[in-house]
Amino acid sequence: MSQPLDSTENKTVPFAEAKASVSSRFTITDAYQDPQNVPTFGIVHEPAKKKFEGLVDELSDRGLVPTLRLEGDDLLIRVYPKPTPRPTRPLLNVGLFAATIGTVFATGLVLWEGSVVQREVLMPEANAYLQVGLFVLSLLGVVGLHELGHKIACEVHNMDSTMPYFIPGIPPTGTFGAVISLKSPPRNRDALFDLGFSGPLVAFVALLIVTILSVQAAYLVPIGQAILWNKLKLAQSASWPEYPLLFDLLIPVVRPHPSGFALFFTQIEFAAWVGSLISYLNLLPIWQLDGGHLSRALFGSRGHRITSYLGLAVMVISGFWLFALLLSIMMFARRGLSGVTPLDDWSPISTSRRLLYVIVVVMIILLFVRL
Repeated sequence: MSQPLDSTENKTVPFAEAKASVSSRFTITDAYQDPQNVPTFGIVHEPAKKKFEGLVDELSDRGLVPTLRLEGDDLLIRVYPKPTPRPTRPLLNVGLFAATIGTVFATGLVLWEGSVVQREVLMPEANAYLQVGLFVLSLLGVVGLHELGHKIACEVHNMDSTMPYFIPGIPPTGTFGAVISLKSPPRNRDALFDLGFSGPLVAFVALLIVTILSVQAAYLVPIGQAILWNKLKLAQSASWPEYPLLFDLLIPVVRPHPSGFALFFTQIEFAAWVGSLISYLNLLPIWQLDGGHLSRALFGSRGHRITSYLGLAVMVISGFWLFALLLSIMMFARRGLSGVTPLDDWSPISTSRRLLYVIVVVMIILLFVRL
C-alpha cells in the first residue's frame, strides 16, 4: 500500500479563512505564512486528536487539508490546498486481476503436473482443472479478502483509495499479492494503524479457513509409504520452519490421526502455504508494507526507520534476500525509508491499539516461513 503522489496545482490558501477555522478549535499562539506561503499556526499544547479530526472535516469541505506536527518545541498546524488525486484507471485494475488469475492458474497446473503421487496414485480420476480451480480460489480468496480488509478500514476512516492492483507472479507462488494506493492520507496514527492491521487480520482469518479445509481434504497414508515417496522425491515432509507453525498447531486439532499414518496434502494446502508466506512477509515492519504502517503508527518516523532495518534483516535471515534487496532498492530510489505520514503526526496512538500489536507479533510467529 502506498501513499499518493498528488499535485496541488499551485493553489493558494486564504490566510484569514484558515486562521478562522483553526482558531475556532485551538488556542493560537502564533500565526504567519511560511516561506512557501503556507498558512502556519502555533497552538497551545493540549490533547488535539478529536479537535483536529473536526478541523479536517471542516476544511475538507472547502478543498483544504491541515497537518499537525511538533517541530522543536512548537506545535504547528499548517493548512494546504487539498491535493488533486491522480485519475483512476479501472481497466488497469481489471487487467492486472485477469493476468493474476492466469498466472495463478498456470502455477496450479505446474503443481498438479508435478505431483505424480497426487495425480496418478491418490486422485487418478480427478478433474485437473477443478483441482487447479480450487487452488486459484483458495489463494486469491486470501489475497482478495486481505485487500477488502484495507478497503473497509479506508471507509471507516474516510480515506479515499484505489481498487486493488493484483500483482501477477511466477511459479511457485503465481502472485505477489495485491496493493491499494491511498488518494488521501490517514487522519492520525490510529487510522494508520487500522489501515495496516485490517488487511492482515482478515487475511489471517481466511488463512485459518483455507488451512482447515486443506487438512480435512488431505489423504491419510501409511507412514512407510510417505517415507518412500519422500526418498524418491515424489513428496516432501511438511513441518516448521519450512511450513508455518500454524499448520503444525492445527493438524492435531482438526484432523487427529493414528500413529503410523501421515497426511498427504492437496493443492489447497499449498495455497494456504503461499498465502501464509505473503502474509508473513507483508507483516514485517518494513517501509510501506502493512507491518511498516503499523510500526510507523506505533513508533513514529525514527522508530519506523529502525524497525525497517530490523525487518529487512529478518527477511534476509529467513532466506528471502532477493525480496529484501528489491525492497531496499525501491525504498531508497523513491523516498528513502519514509512511510505513510498521517495528517496528525503528534497525537499518540490509542492504548488499545498498542495492545493489539501483540496479535500482530503472534501472527508473524504463526506464519513464519523459512526458505
